[in-house]
Amino acid sequence: MCNFTKLKKLKYLQILAMSLILGLAGCGSDNDANKSPPPAEADTVAPVITITGESAVSVNQNEKYIEQGATATDNVDGTITVVITGDVNTSITGEYLVTYTATDTAGNAATAIRTVTVVSVTLSGTAAAGAAIVGTVTVKGANGKVKSSPIAANGSYAVNVTGLVAPYRLRAQGTVGGRYYKLHSYAAAANVGGTVNITPFSDLIIANTAQQLAENYFQSDSFTELSSAALTAQEGALQAKLQNVFDALGLDAAINLLSSSFKADHSGLDAALDLIRISVNEENNIATITNTLDGSSITDDITQSDDNDAVIEVDSEKVGNAVTDRVAIASLFANFSAAFNDGLPEEDDITGYFATEFLSNDADLALFLTDFLTDPLLIGVSFNSLAITELDSANGSAVVGFNVAYNGHPSFETEQWYVAKDSSLGWQFLGDQQIVDLDFIHYHCNDYDGTDSIEGSCGINTSFSDNDFNNNGTQGMPILSAAISVISPQNGSVKDTFFLGTPINSTEGLIYDENNQAYSGDWRAFGTNLGEIDASKFSVGDKIKYRFYTNNLDLSDASMPTVSGQATAVYSRELNYLPVTTGLYPTAPQTTLDNLNNFTLGNDLVVEWTLADDTQIDEVLVEITDNQDNHVLSIWALPASITDTSITFNAAMFDQELLGNDQFQPELGYQLLIRIYAKGNALPQYYSTDYRASVAAQASFACNYESGWNDSADNGLGAPINPNSFNDFKQVIASCGNTVAITKSEVLGHSWLNEGERVEFYDTGSATQAAPSTGKFIEGSEQIDFIWYIETIGDHTFVVQETNSDLDNDLPTGFWIREAYAVIAVTTGQAGETIYSAVIYAEQSNYSDLDRDTNSDGEIWNNSYIIESLQ
Repeated sequence: MCNFTKLKKLKYLQILAMSLILGLAGCGSDNDANKSPPPAEADTVAPVITITGESAVSVNQNEKYIEQGATATDNVDGTITVVITGDVNTSITGEYLVTYTATDTAGNAATAIRTVTVVSVTLSGTAAAGAAIVGTVTVKGANGKVKSSPIAANGSYAVNVTGLVAPYRLRAQGTVGGRYYKLHSYAAAANVGGTVNITPFSDLIIANTAQQLAENYFQSDSFTELSSAALTAQEGALQAKLQNVFDALGLDAAINLLSSSFKADHSGLDAALDLIRISVNEENNIATITNTLDGSSITDDITQSDDNDAVIEVDSEKVGNAVTDRVAIASLFANFSAAFNDGLPEEDDITGYFATEFLSNDADLALFLTDFLTDPLLIGVSFNSLAITELDSANGSAVVGFNVAYNGHPSFETEQWYVAKDSSLGWQFLGDQQIVDLDFIHYHCNDYDGTDSIEGSCGINTSFSDNDFNNNGTQGMPILSAAISVISPQNGSVKDTFFLGTPINSTEGLIYDENNQAYSGDWRAFGTNLGEIDASKFSVGDKIKYRFYTNNLDLSDASMPTVSGQATAVYSRELNYLPVTTGLYPTAPQTTLDNLNNFTLGNDLVVEWTLADDTQIDEVLVEITDNQDNHVLSIWALPASITDTSITFNAAMFDQELLGNDQFQPELGYQLLIRIYAKGNALPQYYSTDYRASVAAQASFACNYESGWNDSADNGLGAPINPNSFNDFKQVIASCGNTVAITKSEVLGHSWLNEGERVEFYDTGSATQAAPSTGKFIEGSEQIDFIWYIETIGDHTFVVQETNSDLDNDLPTGFWIREAYAVIAVTTGQAGETIYSAVIYAEQSNYSDLDRDTNSDGEIWNNSYIIESLQ
């Protein structure tokens, strides 16, 4: 209850009455709980969003963008959910917005935005020199680190420069139409994501700006930055020298020789690269800029920045005609290639592209078209890096160098064809006009056994064949030999000469090895010994000259071959790059070795590989030789892509190759070879590795059984393909009806002859193992001393020959051979001569144990001998 003071004065009654009313309003009572609370204030405050990380970030192109998210708090609801919207496509450069939204329970919303910029980390442009360069672009950062990438068939390149520090030095290395180029350019940080061309023009601009050879500037370990102003000045100076060319071509005045986009298609800026050739003398630093249409030229001292008065003069009409013809010739190749886009065309669809006098690699038009129109590998064929030289628009002739790509696989071998302009049909193919099928000299390193630690060797490959004697102008006489000379471009001196000849029973011209006095296939190793070629003698610009003859090599002095008569044909090419003399060999993993060792015909064979740096896969060869080392089949396969790491040779491929081959008897055993070929990304040199396995003969020892022999095993000492035991040998003899009981008197004083080999048995001992007699093996100039004796084991009689390094000091130290001859038949020849047919069991120290009776490491073979008395 409230207590009020009694008020006596009446004049205060009204005031007190008002006070009483107010006082009662402020006093509670027992009924207060039933009254409603006053209304709450409305929530009008939005949440607060905090972006995790920076509100503006950058991410490299093609790298993953990682969203860091955001958090939101509200004055009423506390922590609340953030909704994120917006996509970031890192494959496309540009700005992207990521929006963060938070809404509280009262409906108050807040947003925040992160800006994500996708930045390019790629230097890209065109690498060309009148045509796309077939090779590689290398970028070197200011920190000395480098990255490389192959140049595409159209001349474009792209190198991710992540990890490199700007500014960048660039080099394009490779070939154009068979000519080797090493060209340079330059890029600042601002050029990343833009266009940076690598051409003869850029190379000269860099050289003039750095006032040294562009190659030296690229290679230098002490990097000096080139100023933007200096580059701009030298780009402008070169434009001034070439302005007449650009005007004749109608090029935009705003063109920039370093950074304007262009295509290597013989138009626009590429047309200027066709018309202008730039060469730099490394001795005096003088660049020569030549108009290829008329041979006129000006010079430019790259060490002087102000010698810019001279300009190239051109005939605008000739320039226009040349551009028109170059584009037409390029279209000829493009249209021919397009005919193979979706399959093999009909002959009528492509005949018009060829002149009637077409001749290429000894094939006339009819044979060439037959080959081209029946080879499924040519589906999708393309012709790249077209370099058009010796263009004579007035007379309608030119030479075109180009590279062929199969299934997108560019070949490093440059073809050179003539083209001619028909008055009604336009430009047509003439081919290379060569009367032989010539495999022009190229460099190759091969590791003969990828499973051992012995380094491979490097050298050259070259060979030829004459398949059509009627186009030689020799009244049907074949081309049988060639002399190959390496000629200096400076003084015309001959640096080296070696010879190709045609062996007996061969149709192919192969390299003659003066040291071994035999043909060495298409191979000549680098070295300074007789029979080798000295790699140090090669220089860029050397002329490799082939002279072909109808006479075969004169080998009367086997260490000094000669050839006589007039050369029927002479072909030359310029050497555009130097060889690499150490191998960058591909390797096969254990899975491939297992596949090889477990292979049998009727099954697939999967081959995998790992490549060395700066190389790409080229092709894979699988070869089978029989148990006598005779060639049975070769299957070449191109991977579908240069990024592939395996290829499958299916069983049907082997079956197809063996069709009609009734002489091959796989049950007698055979040898399988895998050779994996790689090639350099920049230099067109080949690297290959061999892997071999022997497929054992089936367990049947018929009278004609042989172990098979591999001449190249054990570094040329040789070894049996399928080693056998002496017990196996006795089973073979039993299949033959056992041995003839040859006696000492029937052997001594006689010679056994077989195809140039003579085995002489002398009467110098008892012909027993305890007191053996002596003899001599003779083949040409080779003579080996041995001992011999008669040995009887059960019902078998053997003539045993043994030799070692103690008996004949021409043999390698510790080397020995033991051969047991089982004569299984004695017959009489047509001339009355006695003939022994024999089965032989041979053991040799590099593959055999001395214990003949317990080991299975010998070779079984058979032979026939004419028996003569010693004179």
